[in-house]
Amino acid sequence: MQVKGYKEENGAVVFQDNKPVVVYEDGTESPFDVVSTVKKIAELTNESASYRVKLKELNESLKGFEGLSPDEARKALTLVKNLEDKKLVDAGEVETLKAKILSQAKDDMESLKKAYDTKLQEQGTLLGSKDETIHRLMLGNKFATTKIMDKLTIPPDIAQDYFGKNFKVESINGVLTTVGYLGEHKINSKERPGEIATFDEAFQTILENYPMKDRIMKETGGGSGAAGGSGHGVTGNVVTLSAQQMRELPQADYERIKKEGKQIKVI
Repeated sequence: MQVKGYKEENGAVVFQDNKPVVVYEDGTESPFDVVSTVKKIAELTNESASYRVKLKELNESLKGFEGLSPDEARKALTLVKNLEDKKLVDAGEVETLKAKILSQAKDDMESLKKAYDTKLQEQGTLLGSKDETIHRLMLGNKFATTKIMDKLTIPPDIAQDYFGKNFKVESINGVLTTVGYLGEHKINSKERPGEIATFDEAFQTILENYPMKDRIMKETGGGSGAAGGSGHGVTGNVVTLSAQQMRELPQADYERIKKEGKQIKVI
C-alpha cells in the first residue's frame, strides 16, 4: 500500500495519540508509529549488517578453492595413491586422466562462479531494497515532525519528494543519522562547529539555497501577495513571476500551481 501523504487541517499535520496521521492512496488513514518505525529501522539495519558479514565470509571461503575445487583435490589425492600403488603404469593413461581432471575442474569452477555471482546479485538487490526502505522511513518521520514545515505552504510529503534528494542516511558513530548535502558537500552545523548539522539545520540551509524558496514560504506580512520582498507573488488566483523565475520554476511547483487552479502571469 502506497502512502499518499499526511493528513492536514488548517495547514498543520494532524496527530492522533501523539502520532502523525498518514493518508494512504486508497483513502484510509492511520497514525504513523514513530517508535515502531525506529525499532524496525534498527532491525533492518542489523539484518543488513548480517547479510554483509555473510557475503564477506562467503567470499573469503571461495579464495581457498581458487585453481582447484574440493572434488578435484580428492581426485588428485586418489590419483597419487594409485600411482604409488603402481596401479597406473601407462604414462598415456596418466595423461588422459590428468586431462579429464583439469576439464572437470574447469567445469566445476565455472558452475561455482555462476552460483556465487547469482547469490551475490540476490544479496545486493535485497540490501538495496532494505536501504531504500530505511531511507524512506527515516526521512518521512523527519519531514512529518520538523517545525520548519510550519513555515512552508507545501505538505510534508511534497517536501520530502523534492528535498529528500538532499539527504542521505549514514552511520555516524554506529548510529543511523540523516545527513544533509548541498551538492557533494555535507552540511556542517553552525551551532556546533566541526559536527554534522541536525536535520532541521540542514533543511533550513537547503531552503536558504533554494532559488524558488519565496514560492513555498508562508507570508509573514509586508503587503498582500508579496513573496519575501521579491516584488512578485500571489494576488488572488494569479501567481506573478519574472521571466527568469518562470524559467527556473521546478516542474513540481508548476503542476501544484495549476492544480490549485491559479494562473501564472509572467512580467
